[in-house]
Amino acid sequence: MLQKSAIAVTAILLGNKINVDSKELKQLIFLWRHGDRSPVRQYPEYEKQFDKKFEEMWPHGPGQLTVHGMKQHYELGNYLHNTYKDFIPENFNPNDIYIRSTDVDRTLMSAQANAAAMFQDQDRTDSGITPVGMETPLFDQWMPLPIHTVPRSDEEILSFPVRESRCPKWHEYAKAARETPKFLEYQRKYGDFLADIRVKGGFNEPFGLADEWEFFDPIYCTYVHNFTMPDWFSTDMLKELEEIWSLGAYALFSDFENNLHEKMTRLGAGNLIKQLQTDMKQVLKVDHSRNKRGTLVSSLKHSLKDGPDGGDPLLPHKLRIYSAHDTTIVALLVALKQYNFKQPPYASALIFEVYDDESIVFKYRNETDHEAYTLRLCDTEGECKFDDFVADKAHLISDNWAAECESKHISPATHASSTLLLTTLLLGTWFGIVIFYIYNRIQNRDNLPYENIDTGMETGIH
Repeated sequence: MLQKSAIAVTAILLGNKINVDSKELKQLIFLWRHGDRSPVRQYPEYEKQFDKKFEEMWPHGPGQLTVHGMKQHYELGNYLHNTYKDFIPENFNPNDIYIRSTDVDRTLMSAQANAAAMFQDQDRTDSGITPVGMETPLFDQWMPLPIHTVPRSDEEILSFPVRESRCPKWHEYAKAARETPKFLEYQRKYGDFLADIRVKGGFNEPFGLADEWEFFDPIYCTYVHNFTMPDWFSTDMLKELEEIWSLGAYALFSDFENNLHEKMTRLGAGNLIKQLQTDMKQVLKVDHSRNKRGTLVSSLKHSLKDGPDGGDPLLPHKLRIYSAHDTTIVALLVALKQYNFKQPPYASALIFEVYDDESIVFKYRNETDHEAYTLRLCDTEGECKFDDFVADKAHLISDNWAAECESKHISPATHASSTLLLTTLLLGTWFGIVIFYIYNRIQNRDNLPYENIDTGMETGIH
């Protein structure tokens, strides 16, 4: 159950009510936060204050999805299944559905738990003719589904804030955001409280708005799992900690004066916005150029004897799912200027409904006892059309993210291109040497003196 006290949101309603009866839903995109987890780290005095070793309290380790978190995502999956039962297929088909997660245990496991509920009516017929040696009721109730990911070091879409090695320029902007007048004003406002929790937590270094999460996270996780809390703890303290967290999280993606909003978004959530637009375009804008490209890719696969095996991110999937983190949701909401200064709860979800008239409805589900809230996606009132969405957010998307980041990191695509070029050069060089060798052999044979040619007469060869 989501913590209602921590997730109240002011819905930003569209100017005109959308009439969905006259149009057809073409695509759904879900972006959710993982479920309940253990603390990602402990603060210096944590074990002393709880009189237990961290590994005793959290035997699966830091940052791991709990059973409670699995249930939260099963609930979300069931909600999505029931809400969109006329659109989400009963049987998982990789041509229709694509699920991507960050390469983190809790997001991967959340996606699996969610999918178990979202696709609960799958065909479980076993057509195999050879015995498997045992029988199990497991697959009568659950079917494993493919979840795609990329290495953490190469993640550019779902994991925020980006690593400094990937985007030094973003970290430069983030530092500047923490030196702006409004940020420093908040720092002064909560100065005494931060000084107090610095002492309680046993932190040696200066403790500010941007560092508070290191105390808030383990305290919150421990409290919601019913451990006995220190005498100084109170729910009022927890509320103030969450309030500070929401301010610190905002400052990761913009300054409060909004002077750095565009620059920080281009290097942060801009890639995610671009990916969402690409997903929508693949369904709405099926043009001849993409059809030709698809044919080329298909022909190449066929020529390489690599049959279709699903999981192609370039397909126009009717359902795209992204399993990520609270900061992923915050980054996108700050970019779209829809952030409510509340931490996204466990298993909260952003929903994009894409219709055949190219209108998009943007929703946020952050309460289990309330329907998803409708938020504004386009800058103008009323329906948001895909082309308007693209035009409105064009300034938030970088044409060359790596260059704008001043990154020295080699992306997978760049590495693959470099490898292909190097391989081509090596093969070309090798082929040239072989041709040159054969040519010389032929030339040498043709230039032999006539009288030295062996006719084979003396060896009996006729």
